[in-house]
Amino acid sequence: MAKWDHGTLSMRTRLEQRSLSRGDDLGWRLRYMAKYVRPLGDSKNLDLILSVEPFFDLRDTDWGGDAGLGQNRTAIALGWTLSPKLSIETGYMHQYIWADNAEDRVNHLGVANFKVKF
Repeated sequence: MAKWDHGTLSMRTRLEQRSLSRGDDLGWRLRYMAKYVRPLGDSKNLDLILSVEPFFDLRDTDWGGDAGLGQNRTAIALGWTLSPKLSIETGYMHQYIWADNAEDRVNHLGVANFKVKF
């Protein structure tokens, strides 16, 4: 995490294995997310949240996956800290999916995340 413009910038990377029953190949996907959280106003309980998460397919597969940029998720949300152990994030996500052998897809999604710390 890094402080930036009165907020916090965090990043994460995930490496995923993917397979389908109709093929023998194992697909690999790299997901990289950057997330910026900035408090709104004087309240420490309300945050503006911006994030971007591209998905990179790392190899071609016999079940139709092609290497390259597979999708991108961009989101804007508001986050409320209800207690030290409970917070809620709600907002909008734009998801763009590059289809290998079909028309690309765009999804407009309402999102809600509940975070509970034990």
